[in-house]
Amino acid sequence: MLGAAFEIGPCILAASYLVVYILATIVLFVVVLRIRRRNGSNVVYITELHHSLPKLPLLSAVFVASVFSLAGIPPFIGFFTKYAIFLQCFITNTLGGSAAFFVCLFLLAFSAFNYLRLLKATFFRLGPVKMQLFRT
Repeated sequence: MLGAAFEIGPCILAASYLVVYILATIVLFVVVLRIRRRNGSNVVYITELHHSLPKLPLLSAVFVASVFSLAGIPPFIGFFTKYAIFLQCFITNTLGGSAAFFVCLFLLAFSAFNYLRLLKATFFRLGPVKMQLFRT
C-alpha cells in the first residue's frame, strides 16, 4: 500500500477523496431522510434521532459506517483515502508539502471530533445540546 501512494498522482488522490467524501455524505443524508419518512415525524434536531435509530438497526449500521468513513476511522474507505493523501503530502520534501501535511492533520482531528460528537448526540443521551438538522 505504501508503494501505491508513490505511484498515484496527487490529482487522482484528491479526486478519490472527494468521491468518497461525497458518497458518504449522500448516504448519511439519505439515511436521515429515510428515518424522517419512515417515522412520519419532522425531525429537526440531531438529538431527536436518538429515539428513532435504535429501532432501525440496518439504518443505524449504515449511519455509523457513513460517519466513521467521514471521520477517517481505519477499517472504512475514508481512512484509506485520507491516509494516501497524508502520505503524498509527507513524501513531498517541500515546505508547502510539510505545511499541507500539518494543516490536513489539524483538520482531520477537528472533523473527527465533530463526527464523533455527532454519533454521541445521536446514540447517547445529551443534555441541553441541540444541533439543528433542518430549518423549520
